[in-house]
Amino acid sequence: MTPGKRLPSPDVGIALLVATMLAVTVGLFVALGDQQTASVAEPGIPWWLLLPLFALAEVAVLHVPTSRGGAHTHSLRELPNVLGLAFLAPTAYLLAHLAGTGAALLLHRRQRGTKLAFNLALFSLEVVVGITAYRLVLGDASPVDPRGWLAALTATLLTDVLSALLIAGVIALHERELDRSVLAQTLTRGSLAVVANTALACLVVVLLVLESSALPLLVVVLLVMFVTYRAYLVLWVGHARVHQLYRFVQEAADLTGAEELVTVVLREARDVMHASAAEVVLLDGRGQIRRRALSEEAPDVVETAEPVPEETWWHCALDGEAVRADVTECDLHGADCRGGVAAPLRLAEAGVTGVLLVHDRTVDVDPFTPEDAQLFATLTAHASAALDNAFMLDKLRRVAAEREHQAMHDTLTGLPNRAGLSQRLEAALDGGTLALLLLGTDDIARVDDVLGHSSGMALLRLLAQRLGEASPEPVYRLEGDQFAVVLAGRAAGDALDLAGRLVAALRQPLLLGAVPLHVTARVGIACAPLDGADAEDLIRLAVLSMHTGAPGEITTAHGKALGVQDGQRRLVLAADLSTALDEGGLEVWYQPQVVLRDGTLHGAEALLRWQHPTYSWVNPGEIVDVAERAGQLLRLTEMVLATALEQRARWQRDGLSVSVSVNLAAQTIHEEDLAERVARHLWATRTPARLLVLEVTESGVMRDSERGLAVLRSLSQLGVELSIDDFGTGHSSLAYLDRLPVQEVKIDRAFVQALEGREHDSAVLRSTIGLAHEMGLRVVVEGVEGTEALRKVEDLGSDLGQGYVIARPMPGGDLFAWWTVRRHPLVCTGPDDAASRSVRSVDDSRQL
Repeated sequence: MTPGKRLPSPDVGIALLVATMLAVTVGLFVALGDQQTASVAEPGIPWWLLLPLFALAEVAVLHVPTSRGGAHTHSLRELPNVLGLAFLAPTAYLLAHLAGTGAALLLHRRQRGTKLAFNLALFSLEVVVGITAYRLVLGDASPVDPRGWLAALTATLLTDVLSALLIAGVIALHERELDRSVLAQTLTRGSLAVVANTALACLVVVLLVLESSALPLLVVVLLVMFVTYRAYLVLWVGHARVHQLYRFVQEAADLTGAEELVTVVLREARDVMHASAAEVVLLDGRGQIRRRALSEEAPDVVETAEPVPEETWWHCALDGEAVRADVTECDLHGADCRGGVAAPLRLAEAGVTGVLLVHDRTVDVDPFTPEDAQLFATLTAHASAALDNAFMLDKLRRVAAEREHQAMHDTLTGLPNRAGLSQRLEAALDGGTLALLLLGTDDIARVDDVLGHSSGMALLRLLAQRLGEASPEPVYRLEGDQFAVVLAGRAAGDALDLAGRLVAALRQPLLLGAVPLHVTARVGIACAPLDGADAEDLIRLAVLSMHTGAPGEITTAHGKALGVQDGQRRLVLAADLSTALDEGGLEVWYQPQVVLRDGTLHGAEALLRWQHPTYSWVNPGEIVDVAERAGQLLRLTEMVLATALEQRARWQRDGLSVSVSVNLAAQTIHEEDLAERVARHLWATRTPARLLVLEVTESGVMRDSERGLAVLRSLSQLGVELSIDDFGTGHSSLAYLDRLPVQEVKIDRAFVQALEGREHDSAVLRSTIGLAHEMGLRVVVEGVEGTEALRKVEDLGSDLGQGYVIARPMPGGDLFAWWTVRRHPLVCTGPDDAASRSVRSVDDSRQL
């Protein structure tokens, strides 16, 4: 309905409207006088002859319902109206009109009270307005002339518009809302019928004046037209009813919730039956009824419960038949009630379990008819089926929800159980990082032994309540005395903070009756993806961590049991690593590799550096370990690779053409698309493949030798040079070397650091270098920190040297400056060299 202007109280407003219409009627009637129009048609007709015509026109009226709350009125009342205008004086016309229509309203329609008063006042106003318009247009012309026809048409159209406006106004007063769309629809459709009926009336006037003997023929034609017209309107009404019923069925079919469906049933039943109110009355089998009512005064559904009344007008519907109450029988709203219809609601196999009823027909529609009762019975049958399905679905939903709740919750404490925890973890793992806290205590078993099992159960409930109050996130109970909390998408430090709060909360005694009990808890923490990406693995690791710690301790799951401080450091580093990668917080430094024979610069090894805001410089080996546990290792490797190749390109533009070496961690060697990733970075920086050296360890390849060899062959086919890092520390280095597609071996620093004064180490190193040369491999000795060691590795035949005695790791821009100073043949300097001292020293174990 189109919302409109809110109007005052219906009774007061309608009374004022009736009084106004009567006042205007009296004023116009006095102005007209009671003289017959001078040009009125001759011969005249007695006033009482029109009385049955007015009554018949009102009895034969047909109301075609609109979409809501009203109806289009179709009748032939224009015929007696035009005859009265043409042949009667105002008093006689008014008397015939009111007597005929009043009798029809009172006896046939059984109208009483406000509605009867309104209709009689409306008819009186129509008479005087119609006479005034008729005389103004007719002038001194004859009613049988074309000007008389125009006068009649003007009068009937004007009174029809006046009637539509006033009826729309009284409906708006009654319903407290003005519907302009229905008013416009009524005026459009009603005007067409008025024009046709007025034309027929004018033809009757012409025949009465000029050829009255032809009237019987016209009467026959009019009767046939009226019967046909009425039959057409009956079909139209039937079609409208079927359409309304279809709309109701469609509205009900789209809903599955019982509460929502009851509202729709009430609203649609009220609209389809053009009633002011609708109710669903359900019997509960205990002498009580539940009413759900929807009315114009209460637009929202109101539910009440009351005893079953002994006698009501709708009580017979409980016997299984539709019942109709007319105006005199309806006891709902006193004298102004406009009837009601009720039909039984049958739900499933319970038989009649309720009644659907509507009452108070809207103001411009006739009281309920037997046809209305039949339509309402059909509508109620559809409503019964829809409500039955909805109630059944609601019951199934409740049962399913109860079973799901039971499956996901612990019956003792009411907390979500292990299944609920697994579901929560799976959902949180899709979103990224999380921390799982698992809390346990040994006190429950002690209470069971001393105070009994029931006391142990009561203590568990108290423990669950205390944890629920202390934790901002839901608490889960696994089994026994184990409870868990999930922190999704939170910083690593938050897990330790919450664990501390939970442990502190349990330091306060729990009152079991009058006995204060002290509970000491231990907490295990597992993080994703740092410790794993599977729900069950995280639960298992958290349980293991919890059992590792002592009562009152918080333990994290990082392979070994860590102290609280160590665990916190790893958690913080894991959380901050991703941010550092996103924001460029990691740096890549470079350590030169020189040709020992002539001191020229051959290349530089890329080394990772991270100055953490809390822990200062982080060891590269720890960075690699944290990245591997957090699932960030491949991303970290690509960052180092891209940064190193971009730096090499800048050196090339400055005139320094050297190779760059990048370490590949063991996990990345087995990435099947590693060669494609390397190729993209080479292309992006326009780097010849031969100037990139990828360092791998034998132990990394040996994790999955076949897969690792396949990846290395793919890299070798790109033209990239491969180097075996930490050579000599593996369990089968010499035997395995010939299978690897490598061009370089990098002898571990442990051999070099033992050279000072130990001849047998020189022999081992000499044989290793010789074997590598026989296999056509280039030899790099790293970790050269003293001048004596540098002289010896050169004497032993090593191709390249790398270590502090040559230069410490430095940023890329500093390396170019260092190379500019040292372009002449190599001059050995000690570790106290000024250029070396200008670079910060960092432990380089497990370089990336």
